[in-house]
Amino acid sequence: MVAFTKKTFNRLLKTLVQSSRAAEGHFCQAEHSYPVPSWNCQKKAVWLKFVWFTWGGSFLSSGAYAWEHAPNCFLPHFFQTAGFRIAMGGTSPPVWPETAWASTMPADAEPVTVLDDIASLKLNLDDRLRLQSFWTDMEKGWLVPVERRHTHNAGLGLFAKENILKGQILRRSILGKNLVQFRSKEDICTFLNTFPSEIQESVCQYIADYTFGLKCGEGGEFFYGLFFPGNGPNHSAQRNSGLQFHYSSDGQIAGIDFAALDDIDAGGEIWDDYSLFGEAPSWLMTWHAEHCQKFDLTFPGTNHYVPRASTQSNDL
Repeated sequence: MVAFTKKTFNRLLKTLVQSSRAAEGHFCQAEHSYPVPSWNCQKKAVWLKFVWFTWGGSFLSSGAYAWEHAPNCFLPHFFQTAGFRIAMGGTSPPVWPETAWASTMPADAEPVTVLDDIASLKLNLDDRLRLQSFWTDMEKGWLVPVERRHTHNAGLGLFAKENILKGQILRRSILGKNLVQFRSKEDICTFLNTFPSEIQESVCQYIADYTFGLKCGEGGEFFYGLFFPGNGPNHSAQRNSGLQFHYSSDGQIAGIDFAALDDIDAGGEIWDDYSLFGEAPSWLMTWHAEHCQKFDLTFPGTNHYVPRASTQSNDL
């Protein structure tokens, strides 16, 4: 920790505020903006705000990664990259500013290996919104900006932050990075055991809520797995998104793309049809009965909101 004298610290504070004035003409405090009074009038308040943001806000994060949407107190339109991001057990990955989507994100970009972070992070899977914030959306494989908001009757929903075109890939998921494949109940238990024992009940609920099926073409077998963190679309028979495999050079499944089936306006909710996941496999039902029978699965007939599967394939 670097020690500052009070004189040096005051000089730093004054420089920061003057920079904020030059860049914005206002001071941003949480969700409010107001004109900046003179330095003398604001000195004490700025000192307190600086200390608060240093220890709890955008300039310093005690978690594995800083919250990507944390407001920058002194330069509101400065990206989170201007602050410090502290990683436990490794180097913090690069942070992408939200305004960089169109100009800097290549179409073939890949997610970071989110699954490797599980053991080192203090994750709370009961707080789905906070879980998403441990990584930026780009780090999770999203190729378009999205947001998650609470809905009236279906928990968290997934919404477009800009206009999305039919056929556009929303998120790229790669096996071993942000996608897990389950072939048996042993595979589920292996994934479950990567988490600390004290949170395994919430992990069981997460597995129940996010495990899906995707048919490998007409007449093919189903792929069962889990995106981590989950994609998050709610269920609707009138879906506007779906899943498609992408393959390696040797023809093996490398991952799954989440793509738009229709044009989606900015602010519109993104839906998928869970009835296309197919019937839950017997080994999943066995694991469910043994570990988390009190939680619903997402497969048809295992909950109150998804009817039996149609004959339509979920593969695009």
